[in-house]
Amino acid sequence: MNALQDYHSPLSHFEPTELFDTLSTGIVVLDAQLCPIYANVSAQDFMAVSLRQARGRPFADLFYDPRQLVEVLRRSIANLETCTQHELVLKALGSAATREPSVIDLIVGLDNYDAIPSAHRHRARTGTVCLTCGVSVHVTRR
Repeated sequence: MNALQDYHSPLSHFEPTELFDTLSTGIVVLDAQLCPIYANVSAQDFMAVSLRQARGRPFADLFYDPRQLVEVLRRSIANLETCTQHELVLKALGSAATREPSVIDLIVGLDNYDAIPSAHRHRARTGTVCLTCGVSVHVTRR
């Protein structure tokens, strides 16, 4: 046997979602209607709801005054590009009254844009074919 066949990466035993749950950065994946379909543990803490409770609800509806959040999400989709917003202040609706709003750095990216057939990319820009685009949101608390 050669050495490569005997080597097993310690990470090969972990599910990717388990690795994401160890991050302090919140990761949320949204569907075409901008509803969460995945959120790691940090993101669920930030949203102040579990993924089960967040599914089917528009992401922006989870926060008080989400206008800046909505603007960044829309800009990312409209321009088919990653957008960043620094020092965005958000407070989750489900958070305790005594909990201060979070000051976050937000990165919104479209995943799988390359998977959209070129004939549909123009329609994706207008928002009618976003089903093939996953929107990922990365939240880092300051």
